[in-house]
Amino acid sequence: MAIAVDWDNLERTIIRLDFGGEWSVGALDEAIRRAWDMIGKANHKVDAVLNLTEHCNLPDGTIMRFQGMLAAAPASLGFVVIACRAYAIENAFGLLNAINPMIGGRLVFVPSVEGARSALAHPYTLNNSVSPAQLGNS
Repeated sequence: MAIAVDWDNLERTIIRLDFGGEWSVGALDEAIRRAWDMIGKANHKVDAVLNLTEHCNLPDGTIMRFQGMLAAAPASLGFVVIACRAYAIENAFGLLNAINPMIGGRLVFVPSVEGARSALAHPYTLNNSVSPAQLGNS
């Protein structure tokens, strides 16, 4: 499978989806179902990191499919941090974040997985809409 799903830390408070190689919307469906199942079994808030740093090409329909998947997310899902260096992807997800009240500003964009971990380590910053890019100076 071109999308790997695993815990990012021992505390199981962050789940990471690593997108590598070519993948399809069907593979995304399966990876998200697995992630939601893992989050649902955690019994506490879990943030998600979508690691698109190795492969930033999205198959057609990905953004709309992702929107539907967020609607079915477990209640314990916290922030969704998208690690990617492609501005087109950030803009597409950013538009979804801005126009869809269901998402409620839960999407955060950073250029790396390390940036995602740093952003999630500062929940006050995330909750108060300060750019995670500013966290590198703290």
